[in-house]
Amino acid sequence: DISVSNAKVLMSSTISSLDKDDQELNINELAGDIDLPLGQEYSLRIRPLIGSSSFAWSQPLDFVVVDDDLLTGFQKWTTVDFPEAGGFLADSDGDGASEGLEYALGTHPLLAYDIPVTSVNRDTAGRVSIQIPLDHLKAGIDYDAEWSSDLVSWASDGVEVTYSDGVLSALAPASPPGGLNFLRWRVLVIPTN
Repeated sequence: DISVSNAKVLMSSTISSLDKDDQELNINELAGDIDLPLGQEYSLRIRPLIGSSSFAWSQPLDFVVVDDDLLTGFQKWTTVDFPEAGGFLADSDGDGASEGLEYALGTHPLLAYDIPVTSVNRDTAGRVSIQIPLDHLKAGIDYDAEWSSDLVSWASDGVEVTYSDGVLSALAPASPPGGLNFLRWRVLVIPTN
């Protein structure tokens, strides 16, 4: 029997080996038949083992057990798929596209080379349009676009945004005589009550 008094932290540890090709670790599989309590905090530390040599343990990576069925949209995407990603306006991979834009347009928030690629066209009336392939519209996102004639002031007045046959499109109002219009994507989180 073990008894503990006045303890601030009591922990048990489990050591599991991963194959060199493993990219993910499923904590639920490590727990076996035990249901991990929601809200419980755990720490994960890793260390490389090369041949018979063990190297230093990493700093702890703390995580909390959540019910991902209660999460939706961007929150679920960052919690379940990309916990290393930042908030909606962050740009963790430094590619110039925020995490919110990467979620909305289906790219990877941690790979700088995976950026939203938009095609740009001008119709016979001089209207600029942009299109991007998109398998589906993401939950909790309002898709919009903004136009500008000077790259300083931006407006969404007169911009038409449509989604059809796997393509998200935006069409700017007509360009002023002798001027150009510029067009960019704008995505917002739809507030929930």
